Amino acid sequence: MIGIIRNRTSICWKGTWVIALILVIFAINAWGQERFLVTASVDKDTIYIGDLITYTLTITHTPEVSFQPPPPAANLGQFEVRDYQVLPDEKLRDGRLHSQVRWLISTFTTGDLQIPPAQIVYTDSAGQADTVSTSAISIAVESLHPGMDGDIRDIKPPVSLPGGRVWIYWLAAGLILAAAGTALFLRLRKRKMRRDLRTIEYQGPPRPAHEIALEELERIASLNLVHRGLIKQFYTEISEVIKRYIARRYSIQTMELTTAELMAEMNRASLPEEHSGLFGPFFEECDLVKFAKHVPAEQQMNGALDEARRLVSATKNEPLAEISEIPVSANPVIAGKGENPPEE
Repeated sequence: MIGIIRNRTSICWKGTWVIALILVIFAINAWGQERFLVTASVDKDTIYIGDLITYTLTITHTPEVSFQPPPPAANLGQFEVRDYQVLPDEKLRDGRLHSQVRWLISTFTTGDLQIPPAQIVYTDSAGQADTVSTSAISIAVESLHPGMDGDIRDIKPPVSLPGGRVWIYWLAAGLILAAAGTALFLRLRKRKMRRDLRTIEYQGPPRPAHEIALEELERIASLNLVHRGLIKQFYTEISEVIKRYIARRYSIQTMELTTAELMAEMNRASLPEEHSGLFGPFFEECDLVKFAKHVPAEQQMNGALDEARRLVSATKNEPLAEISEIPVSANPVIAGKGENPPEE
């Protein structure tokens, strides 16, 4: 009886050790799975040809475990990768990390297809590497079932919308006409101002250049441009008058030349020495106002017109008076005699 009890006790202890060992193995496996879990999923398992699918690998692991995410060109069977994204880790309440890798895929092959299992290699804190595989995912790809006429048809003609935005075209046309009218008005106004500054046409023999220039300067003086605040126009007009005077006086083409080109042309024209250096400072002052936005003092502006007159007066061409020959009478009368010449 005692032997039987001992045998039963021995058997019980052996059974207990076996059960404990099995529990330890299950606990180790469960701990390993909790330490690194991988699941694969798709947002839809039935699609039409060409549709997009989001394929996601969800990885849950402890912080001491590291892994390398699958590359974008992972084996996805007959599916093509359209986009690839590795999302940042999220920390769960129990301290584990939650990671996701997403593919945007599509296919143009119909039938029952599969996304092959994904394999991920991870390394624990001790440096030991292991591999975890997911299960394959089945996807049903259906055709669009085109009709008897085929799935490629000609495009439809454009449709005109009733009451469309015709007002936009009218508005654009109105703006264009307004801009053209404004430009024409400004052009005519400028031409009129130019006409006001022109001298009256002179009918008769050619007039000296200095007379024409002095008349033009007087016309500018009558416009009171300085008092009206038109400083740039004032200097532009008097400089144009002096340019036209030089053209008439020295037979030089001046209107299309800059100041530097004009001075060089005057030097090449062999002007009198006392004339060649008079015009440079005047044109330089005018250029400062016209192009450099320089505003001279009021006294200097008032003296600009006098300086232009001085240049014209100092360089004008005064022809010598011609001495007319007085014809001598064939029969002169001797003063004080009153006698007629003897008749032949």
